[in-house]
Amino acid sequence: YQRRVHGYPKVDEFYLSSNLSDSQMPFRVLVLVFLCIGICSTLHAPKCLSDLDCSLNGLCMSDTGVCVCDAAWTGATCGRLNELPTRADDGINFNAHNVTTWGASFVFDDAEKLWHVFYSRMVQDCALGAWQTNSACFHAVTADPLRVAFGTADDVAVPAFCHNPSIVRTVDRARNNATIYLLFHIGAGAESRNTPRNCTQTTHHDGAGRLAGPPAGGGGAAAWWDVGLITFHWAESLRGPWKAHSRAVLQGRLLHWDLIVSNPSAWVHSDGSVLLAYRGRSVRDSSERIGLARAADFRGPYERLSSAAPISPVYGEDPYLFADQRGNFHILYHDFAVGGGHLYAQASDLARWYGGGSSGSSASTAFSDNVTWVDGSITRMVRRERPTLVLAPTAQRAPIALYSGVVPPSASHADVAHSLAVPLPPPRPVDAPVM
Repeated sequence: YQRRVHGYPKVDEFYLSSNLSDSQMPFRVLVLVFLCIGICSTLHAPKCLSDLDCSLNGLCMSDTGVCVCDAAWTGATCGRLNELPTRADDGINFNAHNVTTWGASFVFDDAEKLWHVFYSRMVQDCALGAWQTNSACFHAVTADPLRVAFGTADDVAVPAFCHNPSIVRTVDRARNNATIYLLFHIGAGAESRNTPRNCTQTTHHDGAGRLAGPPAGGGGAAAWWDVGLITFHWAESLRGPWKAHSRAVLQGRLLHWDLIVSNPSAWVHSDGSVLLAYRGRSVRDSSERIGLARAADFRGPYERLSSAAPISPVYGEDPYLFADQRGNFHILYHDFAVGGGHLYAQASDLARWYGGGSSGSSASTAFSDNVTWVDGSITRMVRRERPTLVLAPTAQRAPIALYSGVVPPSASHADVAHSLAVPLPPPRPVDAPVM
């Protein structure tokens, strides 16, 4: 006989019964095949042995060999950001005002209970193609890190040329441990030779008045002096005024993999020492890789952790460096092959980095070019680069939003860009110690 549960035979009776008709035989075989596939895949699924197998974005359960991911991450190895649906106007989207932005860096002000954001914005009606001359670092204040209101020219923190800002808070030991803010960016700072171009009168506008391409002539020779250096501005208040450091803190090296350096991302330790991730580019083969430098004091000197080679063999740019609640370090970056890559290292061994997207050891993709909207639809972006995370203003430092520079397929040209925000799940309590 066959006892049925919700109209279907019990599994053991279904397979052992001799009362099945010939018409039921193909279905029985099919069920057995799928059951076998499920059991085999479970038996052969990789088991985690340590938190490194969970991309340092979760905990490895020793009893089950399964990764339990932090809320912002997902996947068998916790290597992919757990992106939630977003809205097209979330982030820093000023395209309606004929303004192109590209990426953002956030810091929370405990006294004001507000977020301060610094972002790259193209001036004088230029689009992204003119970033080498017309990028300036702007400042805005918001209560909601997912949405930044349109600002005016009065919000300029550092005029052109200033690109790829990375804001950090630290103390100045030379000034009685006074709190100051450092705005690292691409550029020569006080030694800048840049002259912005005027794109207003170009013929490269589309019917809506937006710039449809780079200005005629592009950047001049002076632009390359700025785009191949890293420096910082500093201020006692997030609202400025911002003062230029006297010189570049990191320069390219002849006959090395990092002849041109750019895309800084800084992290400051509690003792005031600085870690600085950056992109290095070789003129010999135009390859782009990620390096790491450090300094005992923010003024420098900055020394590369690995002088002869980048920290990872993977190709990538736009590194975003951050530390998690357990004291481990991560670098989110733009991977040319898969969209977003992820490198991670234990604080005790910053010379050894794991992961790396398509060309790394874990083959994990942190994010793709696809964006899911609140209505359920999905858009594949023409470009999705310059990733940064908004970290919760708590000791846990959990990621709560992903920012990236995007060019949607609806853009009139590949240079009409804005900075998109995607929410991540809210952090949950963790048992791991807070560092």
